[in-house]
Amino acid sequence: MGALALAAGIAVLGVNTSQVLGGGTAYAGSWAPVPTAASPADAAAASQACAAEETLTYGYHVKRWQTRLAERRGDLVLVVLDEGSDPVVTLTCLVDLPPGGEASFVAGGGGGGARPAADAISVSGISEDTTPGDELSVLDGLVGENVAAVTVHAQGGLTAQATVQDGHYAAWWPGRAMRKTTTPSSPGAENNCEGECRTTHLVPTYTLDVTLRDGTVLRDVSGQPL
Repeated sequence: MGALALAAGIAVLGVNTSQVLGGGTAYAGSWAPVPTAASPADAAAASQACAAEETLTYGYHVKRWQTRLAERRGDLVLVVLDEGSDPVVTLTCLVDLPPGGEASFVAGGGGGGARPAADAISVSGISEDTTPGDELSVLDGLVGENVAAVTVHAQGGLTAQATVQDGHYAAWWPGRAMRKTTTPSSPGAENNCEGECRTTHLVPTYTLDVTLRDGTVLRDVSGQPL
């Protein structure tokens, strides 16, 4: 099998990727490592809450969009929408939706890109809520036709099984997906410094395992640094 590829040029954490964060309470108590399928009614309610978030959907014709993926972990429902375009453009939303309750937007972002090769995935976008006590991360992307499963290994030993559905994958977990690091850089106008210079980057705190339909597991795939 060919090596797993993360599609080049796909935006991560706000580089050509919109992201919106709502308020809320601590979400760790609602998290589960393995999701369940959201009911059609819950998927519709979550998608409607996503479409109603004007800061997220500004400029998009959301009525044309279809729900491609929907999962539930505790009281939170995660949905991914696209309009079937190529390259793909997506909206991903995490919604607080207790059974029998009303949907309340939590976090979301826009992403997408070219469809990856059959054995590959891409990282379309990451949204983070960095409020102390409320920290959570939402990851989504596209999968090739031979990809059967995606597993997220996050900080603190957390393992989240992503939902893979209709050419997409997505998951959320409590905690931060990215961290800051610094590396030496050349002095000069480009880096706006003189003497000993260092540049700050965001790098992922998670890795991905990808299982192909023939059972091959590609391990410790990292999100691309910024």
